[in-house]
Amino acid sequence: MKMSYNILQPLEHLATVSVASLVYNDAEIGRMLGHRKKLHTFELHRCTIYSKCNSDDAWKLIEKKIMKDLSPLLPSLLQIKVAKVIRPMHNEVFWWKKDHLHLLKYFGEYSPIYNSCLCWKTDGTINREQSTKELLMNESIDLEIRFVTACTYFLEDEVLALWQRMKEVNKNRIIHTGTNSAVRFWMTQLKKSDTKHWWIKWLKKKHVRHWSEMIDEYFRNPSNCIKGTDIPLRISSFYNYLSWENKQQCMTIFGNHYLHTDDLRMCLKDKDEFERREIFRSNTFHALCICLRWPFRSHYIEMAEEIISYLPADSFLDVVRAMIDSYIHNGYEDFHLLEEFLQISPAALKDEIRCEMGRCGKVTVKGLYLPRCWL
Repeated sequence: MKMSYNILQPLEHLATVSVASLVYNDAEIGRMLGHRKKLHTFELHRCTIYSKCNSDDAWKLIEKKIMKDLSPLLPSLLQIKVAKVIRPMHNEVFWWKKDHLHLLKYFGEYSPIYNSCLCWKTDGTINREQSTKELLMNESIDLEIRFVTACTYFLEDEVLALWQRMKEVNKNRIIHTGTNSAVRFWMTQLKKSDTKHWWIKWLKKKHVRHWSEMIDEYFRNPSNCIKGTDIPLRISSFYNYLSWENKQQCMTIFGNHYLHTDDLRMCLKDKDEFERREIFRSNTFHALCICLRWPFRSHYIEMAEEIISYLPADSFLDVVRAMIDSYIHNGYEDFHLLEEFLQISPAALKDEIRCEMGRCGKVTVKGLYLPRCWL
């Protein structure tokens, strides 16, 4: 299997993202995107923690504004590309917000804090670990909130530093801030004895196991570590420390709403062909849904051709619904993907898939263009 999520983007894409990341943080564009408050001039269905941007008219105004601002600086073709990239980048922020509700609950969904800490990768996705490190340096955020975040990302130095700074009253409030099994793991280790003494003994290799040696035992059955009241867990932060048996159990729960939405993609990073194949086999539907997201969407059919044989028959319609949903809510117009997916689908399911395409096409939002063959 050759396909993975380690996609080398062309230079043009990298240049577009570089400019777009600056545009996204522009104050006026931020107001139009609803970073800080609702719009007064028109209603934009903003990318909030509960809903995605789906107002085509609003996005056209935003794109027009971006192209006007860039007209003295960039050629027209690059202006268009940058303007078009803002929407998927905004959706990327939506997914980040969804995974960090415990942060937004305390400093607000439209606070400039989260925008100032976001770091972008060259492919146009958020560098979550670097963004988290930036956020943890913000002294205006409560210690316990930062501690919970550091634990979730398994940032060893930050976890220890924040724990040592916290008073007992702060530590007791952590359970009310929001926890998950990663936070519980770290607190178990840190409470065993005097933290400073324990850590110095480990640094001197005095019969103390490093935390990485204890993870596999603690997460023996990952699904049992997730509680209904937990904040999202980030398995990719400790996935490489798990035994193959525990990794296999993790594979079955990717896509669970108690996990970070980019977990599967990050766990696939730099894996060999055997491990990628096993992950795809265990959770084919979620793997395909991840590839519907930008910037991997252009490789969707390539991915589907390689892993479609693992997709259960009753999941094909779910994939079609996910594809149609991406047109409705995310503004994609590459309708050829659906037809190409239909072509590589099992012959016995093609009629049923076409019926689903037609049914979904008739109930789409008003004003959305869909191919006539769907209706």
